[in-house]
Amino acid sequence: MASHAGHFEGQSWPGEPTPFPSEYLGETQILSGHVEVLARMSRADGEGIVTADILPGQTPQALPSIPNRFWIPEMPKEIDRAWALSIQTGREYYLSTTLPYLKRRFKS
Repeated sequence: MASHAGHFEGQSWPGEPTPFPSEYLGETQILSGHVEVLARMSRADGEGIVTADILPGQTPQALPSIPNRFWIPEMPKEIDRAWALSIQTGREYYLSTTLPYLKRRFKS
């Protein structure tokens, strides 16, 4: 699985005059069928490649269940509010700008 690493400068939402600096999480890992970490690289490790020897096939025993918030960590309330507001702005921008561009570009 690929994972992006490094810094980038993103565009602000429409109406925001300045770009914002950010960085990709850049975290990647390879797990065994028993959920053991075989190889891992964090953002702090920088750019690189991880490899591990694996045995393809089904794991004979039951795996632990994935916690409800495994993929999406708990965030501070102000971040949640900003996210909720940006969803609406993003939807409006997509409908007014991105979708018309894609339709022109691919003439679908």
